[in-house]
Formats: sequence, C-alpha cells, structure tokens
Amino acid sequence: MLKYSDQARFTGVRRFNFYATYIFLIVGDVTCWYWFPALALSIFIVISLYHLGQSELYHLSLPNHLIQSLIYCCWGAFMIFVPILADPEAVTAILKEVMGETGLTEFPHADCAIAVIILLNVLLLGGLTQLRYLSRSVFWREVVNLLVLAVLFNSAPLIVSFGIYFTLWHSLSSTVAQIHLIRQFNPAFNLTTFYVQAAPLTLVSIALFVLMLTQLSWSFTEPS
Repeated sequence: MLKYSDQARFTGVRRFNFYATYIFLIVGDVTCWYWFPALALSIFIVISLYHLGQSELYHLSLPNHLIQSLIYCCWGAFMIFVPILADPEAVTAILKEVMGETGLTEFPHADCAIAVIILLNVLLLGGLTQLRYLSRSVFWREVVNLLVLAVLFNSAPLIVSFGIYFTLWHSLSSTVAQIHLIRQFNPAFNLTTFYVQAAPLTLVSIALFVLMLTQLSWSFTEPS
C-alpha cells in the first residue's frame, strides 16, 4: 500500500506488477476454496482474526509485538465468532454451499460464549487503559463499539448485520488506519487521494464479487 501511494515511483511496469499480483492472489484464493475448502476456511479465519483486530485497534503502540498481535486476535475473535454463535443456522447454510455438511446448527451455551468473548475484550482493554496504552475515552469508545456490534449481530439476520459491519464499520476503520499509516510517509495524502487510487482495485473486487454472487444464485436455482 505504501508503494501504491507513492505515485512518483509506482508507475509503468511496477503498476502492472502490482495489479497482476493482486489478481493472481485472488485467483489463487478462489482456487484454494474450490479444491481445499476446509483449508481455505481455516486460513481465512486465522488471517481475519488478526486483520479485523488490527484495523480496529491500529492506534495501539505496544512494545511487545506478540502481545499486540494477541490483542488484535482477541478483537478479531469477537468479530468472527459472535456472529457465528448468534446465528449458527445461517452460517451452516452458507458453509454447506462451500464445503458440504457442517455441525454449526446447534451450539450449547452460545449466549455464555458470546458473553465470555465480550468480557475478555473488555478486560484486555481495561488492562491497556490501566497501563496507559489507552486513554479512558478510547477505552469507553471501544466498549461501546463492542456492545453496539453485539446487539447488531444478535438482533439482525447474519447477511444484514455482516453487510452493515463490513460496508460501513470495517471499511471506515480500515480506511482511517491506512491513511494514518501513509501520512507518516506522505503528509499530503487525504481521503480523496485514497479513493482515487483505490478505485481500480475496488472495481476489480466488485466485478469478482458480482461474478461470485451470480454463480451462487445459479447454484441455488438449479433443480436438485
């Protein structure tokens, strides 16, 4: 991303290589999902645990990178597992299309598991506040975020709640995190520049997403 933001150096062959690598990774990911769905799902979950936490808590600056990564993964665990525990039947229906039969429909004590995940995150954030890695205002903001998202995931259908989270919440926090990082090397970088530069990749992603939805709609409408 840093190279991409540096338009003076990122031109010609480098730009082509960037897009080629991006598309190659997408094709490789789709291929992995097709041939090895369980492995692809496991890798996706592991990466998402870190990524979702990092995009939300990017402002943390801890001396120990291992502890920082664990805190990211704890927040990511909230984002991955709370929706699953809140609506396991919807998750099962989706995963059946990807990897066949799953055992998520029944999960004992789901409400207790959700409460434990939320409490663990609150305790970690509280500890960081006590150690002065977080201000009290940021602590309460993150606690409110946890509670609002928990209510969203438990009250709305899975597709709706995840759609709201990814298109509004996660995209905004990721954009802010990336702009914050790029401004360390390019102080003039702003939101407009970000969207202009991200437009080509965004269009490719939208096209591939529409193609995926088309394929899924065909699979749902095919006579059994």
